[in-house]
Order: sequence, then structure tokens, then C-alpha cells
Amino acid sequence: HPMKHADIVMGYVDEDGNGVVEDKFARDVEAPSLDILVGGKDNIYRGADAELQPWIRHYGNVTLMHFAKPLNSGDWSDSQIDPKTMVMLLYAHHSGDSIQTTGYVAYHGPTRGKMSVLLDGSCRPGSSRRGGDEGGSTCEVCKPGFYCTGGSAAALPCEAGTYATE
Repeated sequence: HPMKHADIVMGYVDEDGNGVVEDKFARDVEAPSLDILVGGKDNIYRGADAELQPWIRHYGNVTLMHFAKPLNSGDWSDSQIDPKTMVMLLYAHHSGDSIQTTGYVAYHGPTRGKMSVLLDGSCRPGSSRRGGDEGGSTCEVCKPGFYCTGGSAAALPCEAGTYATE
């Protein structure tokens, strides 16, 4: 199962409306634990550089999570990522307010998936990297209404009050 021994970054909005991004590890197909509780370290960047700070934003029906983490942290609970190799990205979401009402993240149910991405930064500004489960990936031009930083693994919606024409 892809979740067994998985390095996980989990994000959610807390009871005060703040985005929370956590470094976690899943020993098995179970709720992941904070890295610091299983002998690892929190390797999410939380320093002075504002561009690297973690955040969560909502754009209508889309929620984006941004974070920075070393490709090779040296931490046993983190995956060591080779930027020239496709990386399996697991994703899941839950639309409920489980954190606010129960204090823990509820099981995501069938709202999960996986995809392969290349984190090599080789795409030109205005495009982002896209890959599939079969491997292989391409740089694709961002669609109107989105922007992409060079080498980005995802296209980001333009901020409210702005627009993209190309």
C-alpha cells in the first residue's frame, strides 16, 4: 500500500481559521503521526523568508497548500527526493470540520489518489510540470486565470482582482 512508511505533509484549517501545515509519517495504513512524535524532526521551513512560509488558501472549491521542505533532510522519517526522478505524490482530502469538532483529522474515505511528479524545476515560467501514474511528465502552459512559477509542480489561481490573459 502506498501509504505504508509514507512521508506525509498534512494541512488543515484550525478552529481559529488559520492554515496549519504539519510534517508527518505513516507507519502503515493508519492516521499518520507527527514526525516529532516518532523520533523524527519537523522539517517544514518556518524561517524568516516569507516566500517559503507554509500557507493554506481557499479559492472557491479549490484549496491550495504551500510549503518548503528539504529534498534530503537527513531525517529517517522523510523521503529522500532525487529531483531527476519521478516522485509518487499521494493526496487526500476531507471536507468536514473534524479538527474543529473532534481534535483529530477524520479518515478521508474515497477522496484520495496518487500521481507522479518531477520536482526538477526545469519548466519555464508560465508553465508547470504534469505527470501521470504511468510515469513520464511534461511541462504544460498555465491556463488563463492561473499562474505558474518556473519549474512549479502546480498551477496556482491568480489572486482576486487580478487575471491572466495567456
